[in-house]
Amino acid sequence: MLAAGGESTPFGDLQPDKFTAYGVAHFCHALPNFSQPDSASGYHSGFHPETLAKSHGRLLHKHINFNHKMKAYQTSATDNFAGAIVGVAYPETPEGGWQIGDSESDAPYITVLMALFKLAQGMPKLLGEMGAARQQWSVSVETETTRGESGIFVPSEKRVAALNEIDGAVLLDPKSGKMVMGQVEGKPSVFCFGGDGNPVLFPGLALTTNPAELTAGIETMRAESMDRDDLVVSRASAAASMFLPGIPVKWKKILMGDSGGGIVKQVYFSGEHEKHRCRLTATEENPVLEIALNGKPVHVLRHADSVYRTAK
Repeated sequence: MLAAGGESTPFGDLQPDKFTAYGVAHFCHALPNFSQPDSASGYHSGFHPETLAKSHGRLLHKHINFNHKMKAYQTSATDNFAGAIVGVAYPETPEGGWQIGDSESDAPYITVLMALFKLAQGMPKLLGEMGAARQQWSVSVETETTRGESGIFVPSEKRVAALNEIDGAVLLDPKSGKMVMGQVEGKPSVFCFGGDGNPVLFPGLALTTNPAELTAGIETMRAESMDRDDLVVSRASAAASMFLPGIPVKWKKILMGDSGGGIVKQVYFSGEHEKHRCRLTATEENPVLEIALNGKPVHVLRHADSVYRTAK
């Protein structure tokens, strides 16, 4: 991980105290993953893996805010700072360079180490909700690019085309001049920040309970309680917030007839659980999810670390 102090592990020697907590988050899962329409743009968006390779380092030392509420964005009368990014990681470039793959789960993504300010308004509430698994908190990246360095995802060809290359993919509102997304191959167009590999700017990162990128998430949180007893919110508590009942998930097919996806119905943090001769042990570090298979009246069990969230 590219970190301010050169740490080689997610937290390194960083220790939480009364004023600072630390967390690890992942986001910007590359194409063929893409985000749902957000409130700012109103359209689906994604990133070529090469764009992320060229741009991820720019996140180092960028600010973290609450729900994109910043005076500079004209979304708030005051700034709502929550912390700063102190470490960034992205996979090494494979031989032959980055290409858009077939698998959503195998696509590369950005991981960051967050320093969170416990004196910031709303931070104690966030840490309490995550620790008790009462609320699902995630992250949402802020991105800046130009139209000339952007593009449209072409799924069947696994490439990013120029905005004006495909008829009907992108339209312009004659009154406002704003882009309006059309369709590509019969589905809503996916706008690609950075096009087919241009770098982009990342102004900051937001903590949010309503992320457009459903595969983004907070993996681990390390905090110290006010009475100075260590409170560690591990991947288990992250799983509690990432995999609440009703969340759609997918996994690699491992059994004949297994649909590879479904909806979380229940989360178990202890004990042994069995369905269809599959017995799993749930722990705080790795809870067991009961999942209703897509299109089938069947429930299966999966460990939280073996599945990933999906928009579908």
